[in-house]
Amino acid sequence: MDYRDNSGRRIIQKAESKKDANEKLTKILQLLKGGNFDPIRAKVTLEEYAPTWLETRRPEIKPSTMTSYEYTLRVHILPALGKIPLGKLSREAVKRLLTEKVKAGLSRDTVRVIHATLRVLLEDAVDSEILPTNVARRAGKFTKSKAERQEKIQFFSRGELSLFLDTARRHAPDLDHCALFFCLARTGLRIGEALALQVGDLDFLNYQIEVRRNLVKSKIGTPKGGRFRRVDMSMQLSQVLNAVVAKRKEELLRQGKTTDELPTAWLFQNRAGGPLDDSKVRKLFNRLVAKAGLVRRNLHSLRHTFASLLIQNGESLAYVRDQLGHSSIQITVDTYGHLVPGGNRQAVNKLDDDFDAVTETSWKQMETFGGLAAAGGEKNQSQVIEKIGATRRIRTGDLLITNQLLYRLS
Repeated sequence: MDYRDNSGRRIIQKAESKKDANEKLTKILQLLKGGNFDPIRAKVTLEEYAPTWLETRRPEIKPSTMTSYEYTLRVHILPALGKIPLGKLSREAVKRLLTEKVKAGLSRDTVRVIHATLRVLLEDAVDSEILPTNVARRAGKFTKSKAERQEKIQFFSRGELSLFLDTARRHAPDLDHCALFFCLARTGLRIGEALALQVGDLDFLNYQIEVRRNLVKSKIGTPKGGRFRRVDMSMQLSQVLNAVVAKRKEELLRQGKTTDELPTAWLFQNRAGGPLDDSKVRKLFNRLVAKAGLVRRNLHSLRHTFASLLIQNGESLAYVRDQLGHSSIQITVDTYGHLVPGGNRQAVNKLDDDFDAVTETSWKQMETFGGLAAAGGEKNQSQVIEKIGATRRIRTGDLLITNQLLYRLS
């Protein structure tokens, strides 16, 4: 086969027969029409391309995202598709991989991450003109439905939360852990955001907390979505965090340091002065939940509990979105909209109140007219119609149309 790619470079390839050459050439020409691509570079396998791709992406993405990419490729994608050249990877192969992962019992969240990782990798190959198209773009929908997301939500009732916080106060190993759980329950912060708080992020004058960082697997990055935000701090929480700040100040003075270093001190610290460990916090949370005699929930339930209690108190979903740091209100509505109780019922009741106030006299007039019509029978009804000028022969029996008195009341 002898042809030129979209950049004008001449390419010569061998084929087993003339028929095979014509078939391959036809396919190549079709691919060339779809966009620039390099059939020579497309011979590299997925497992050969993946390490290079990871290194080019490393400076651009958060450490937590890089960790997710590396794990997903190593455990899920490369064992199944690693030996396949990029140019021979098909949409059917991608669909088959994702379907097998679902059948194997993996959660939809995990399958969604597998799909997203492969899609981003192949998209970069398209941008680099190695491939003409991304076969992972339309490989099927493997994300959770709105109903599934809502069903997965776990949260404490107000009484259960009070019981858990009281248990944490009495049985947590120190003030830092107890205050951390109280902070999570009163702000709805993600665990990584709370662990990355520094003393300087607290604004006691305006009762707010600045969320600037995120801690994942001992690596500091930006909050989810890459956006900073300010969340409100309750008066109770400010008292608890004031005690933590006082502890940090005492530790600095005891070490012979000045309070100038206080703003950059980690708010919730381990014994070495670093941030608390995510996995150890989760294990402690599980033990405290069990000690309180509550049904087992995960640590993220404190975030869901914060949102549910705000909604029960009548706060708007827009406020909940801002506090939680959702990228759009649609996420908030899809996740927590079903927790808004009786909102529509109250709205229609307000309409009833307004309507009753305006038409109280009208309803009495209608009752009077109804009584006259019932007492006079067909004769009285005919007299009323004739009096206001309507004919006896009517096309409809709807009195709201044929009777002007009722028409004025409607």
